[in-house]
Amino acid sequence: MQKFFKDKRLLKIGQLLISALLLWLVFKKIDLGEIWDQIINVPVWFLVVSLIFWIVSSFIVAWRWAMLILEEYSFADVAFLVKSSLTARFYAIFLPSSMSADLIKWLPLIKRYPKLTKAGLAGSVVLDRIIGFTAFVLVAFLSIILGKIIGVQFPDFVFWLFLGCLVAVIGFYVVVYYVDLDKALGVIKVPDKIQRMIKAVMKADKKKMTKALVLSLLAAPLWSLSGWLALVAFKTGVPLLVTMIIIPVINLVLILPISVAGFGPREGLFVYLFSTYAVSNESLLASSAFSGILSLMFAILGGALTLF
Repeated sequence: MQKFFKDKRLLKIGQLLISALLLWLVFKKIDLGEIWDQIINVPVWFLVVSLIFWIVSSFIVAWRWAMLILEEYSFADVAFLVKSSLTARFYAIFLPSSMSADLIKWLPLIKRYPKLTKAGLAGSVVLDRIIGFTAFVLVAFLSIILGKIIGVQFPDFVFWLFLGCLVAVIGFYVVVYYVDLDKALGVIKVPDKIQRMIKAVMKADKKKMTKALVLSLLAAPLWSLSGWLALVAFKTGVPLLVTMIIIPVINLVLILPISVAGFGPREGLFVYLFSTYAVSNESLLASSAFSGILSLMFAILGGALTLF
């Protein structure tokens, strides 16, 4: 156990170093005074819309989870899952990845839903993440294809990386739908606890999985629209179509646990991918940095709300 936490601390230190290095590289030749002026003069409408978006996105994520874990659910159940998810977002600030934080978000559900097993709850969290990741991969890969058609420049390695992710998620669903899991686990030696969680994931209700994936795909444009509103608020001049193509790619990269709250990679990607279309790099960085600050503030607010 001590070794586990030590490894986690080392990973967190690595994330801090990566964020700091990337932020230094991006901001070293930028007028910080101009960025600060833009941030403190951010339009009020953007703050209001961002808060609404945060609330809506929290309910969408909880609704998807409710589909996977509960036979029947009401608005009160979804609201309870929202509270649990907000706790996970708060802990994600300190843990190496959002996935590792999600593995503790099912703890409040044990008392409320005694029929649910720990393995089933943990499995549902993993499955929920996989479905969300699947939607990100599909949208991001299609965005790269569309981007190449209209002339948006993406590095070749990003295309191949996302193609690999697409193949991986397709392979996952092939295994879930067509592989006899009991026979496979009979051949492969897996600890009992992990085996129970794997079964909870692999033997999940296929109709519920499909509904959850459809919900994620329908909600995907909201994440891109949020990024576009930030670009509008800071008057970057980036067109809507370009934003809807590039933001899914950035969102997928930010899922990787390589930085703290996305700081560093997000700013670097904003400048690299949007600079051709923006009026200035300062406006792009103000938009990106403020989006990161808002996400951090909302995560802290979510943690505070769970105390009540």
